[in-house]
Amino acid sequence: MTDTSWLQAPRRTDEDVAILARNYEAALRGDVRDDRPLQADRSSDPRMWIFVRCDIDIPLSKLIAQGGHAADTLVWRADKSGKGLLADEYMACGQAKLVKRAKTENDLHMVFDLCTEAGILASIVTDAGLTHFNGQKTLTVAAVGPCRRSDLPKKVDKLQMLTDDDIVALTRLKSD
Repeated sequence: MTDTSWLQAPRRTDEDVAILARNYEAALRGDVRDDRPLQADRSSDPRMWIFVRCDIDIPLSKLIAQGGHAADTLVWRADKSGKGLLADEYMACGQAKLVKRAKTENDLHMVFDLCTEAGILASIVTDAGLTHFNGQKTLTVAAVGPCRRSDLPKKVDKLQMLTDDDIVALTRLKSD
């Protein structure tokens, strides 16, 4: 029997609970959804944050795969570390992910270290260099969560969101 105690969070109406239960069942079937009304309060939903290095040239397809590695690892770690109820709530709430900028490799380490110290699950991805980065192992992304924004260390929360211009710059081949 699955523990659904997370459904009874404060401020959730009976309607919210019913919708989240259906979302959760859909997620178990592989159907990612959030059927709550658009005006529903999502401010305390658990989320994941993915942090992308902005000082490297990386094809968009590789960037997407690297983010997938980071997110997959967090869900796996949540299951293995006893944080499965938070992961279940994350799955039922639509699996929101926010993507932020990491100016350098040092920012990825800072995110990983601060969140780990705060008890938040974190992952960091080192690309093997087999298809890109001239055969060099390269840190590409970090991710944290699922957790609530209020749990993020302030220094991590203050990093800027990744923009469309960032993605264009990341995926443009550099001549230097």
